[in-house]
Amino acid sequence: MRALFELLGETHAVTPLHRNGGLELRIGERQHAVAQRGLGHGEQLITVDGKPHRVRVAVKGAQIFVHAGGRTWTLEALDERAGGGGGTAADHVNAPMPGTVVALPVAVGASVTANQPVLVIESMKLETSIVAPRDGVVAELPFAKGASFEKGATLVRFVPLDGKGEG
Repeated sequence: MRALFELLGETHAVTPLHRNGGLELRIGERQHAVAQRGLGHGEQLITVDGKPHRVRVAVKGAQIFVHAGGRTWTLEALDERAGGGGGTAADHVNAPMPGTVVALPVAVGASVTANQPVLVIESMKLETSIVAPRDGVVAELPFAKGASFEKGATLVRFVPLDGKGEG
């Protein structure tokens, strides 16, 4: 049974395949061998194509939050009948879950590169660096250090390096 997930603004079709007593996931046209083992205290060891990853996973409704290596990814299970979303939201980053701002390593007006940390949040007792989705200039940081925010709140807004807004 195929499922649709949204990650970083892109929709991915995922089909689980049970092969040789194990699990493979077909994501688009690629297949990946996957294994999972609980480590306790909410931590899991996920092995993808033989490469192990220590992660924490939280599920809330249709959303799956995966925390690994100081970053958090939010996958959203989509109803295939509703039609997928498209495009990316590269002009801003929304909060993947409710939390508190614990650090602001950049200021409004700063030029940043893709994957550069722009703020650090704490959520579910985990600190997560929020990174720039692309090169650009920080146009807005709506929350000060110590401020709380709700899931979905815009944490940072960007404009392209040339200063022209998108959309």
